[in-house]
Amino acid sequence: METVHHVHADERRPSFRLRTHPTTTQSVGQAFHVVSPRALTLRGYAEQIAAWLGQPARLAFLPFDEWKTRGQ
Repeated sequence: METVHHVHADERRPSFRLRTHPTTTQSVGQAFHVVSPRALTLRGYAEQIAAWLGQPARLAFLPFDEWKTRGQ
């Protein structure tokens, strides 16, 4: 159920440019978060991909030990 923010490199570039500009000393030691205004969970992302492919999302949560042996 992790939340992800899909942000394209072109959207991040201006933030990094401002942060590293030689005349901008106010950013030294500061933290910056560049995120999408439309965050979604990994489950939501999987459901969107399935919908785009015209398929139902068949998702299940498994304990790690069970999940790692499924593909063997």
